Amino acid sequence: MLEISVNILIAVLTAITSIFLVSKKYKKDLSLETSRKRYELYMEIYELIDESIKDPEIVFENSYLKKLESYNPRMKLIASDKVNYEFTEFKIAVSNKIQEFKTFCYDNDPLKGLVDEEHYNIDPQEIYDYNNGKHNFISENAPESKQIQSFINDLEVEMRVDIGTFYKPNGIWGRIKKILKI
Repeated sequence: MLEISVNILIAVLTAITSIFLVSKKYKKDLSLETSRKRYELYMEIYELIDESIKDPEIVFENSYLKKLESYNPRMKLIASDKVNYEFTEFKIAVSNKIQEFKTFCYDNDPLKGLVDEEHYNIDPQEIYDYNNGKHNFISENAPESKQIQSFINDLEVEMRVDIGTFYKPNGIWGRIKKILKI
């Protein structure tokens, strides 16, 4: 009787241990998969924002804002609140630039308020000046690389913290670098 009880106890403990180990492995695998997905998402976003440093005038294009906004669902699911906040700040800045440009275009459009038949009466020079004015507005109001870089720096710090690659100058690697003078 005692022998049967010991065998049952061993079987139950083995089952519980197996369940515990499998669930622990599952959680670890899930965590690694989430980290991998987060890393991929952050790289895509970083590369997209980096495009605006190379060509600051891109922020005036609606398609650029749409690309940024296409990441919203994935960001809400995977990213931390701080990364989402920094990303949203960048999107707001881009949206504001687009709105400024739209306001300029609306205020200066020579065709505004005209009926189709009246379009033929517009002096071509006015159209040329309007298009030239749009180009000048974009050139003069494009954000400086430093402005965009400040958004990227803030976002990068939060992304690095989130994926665990943040360099802390006072951490162990910071102290080792000081000692080795790297």
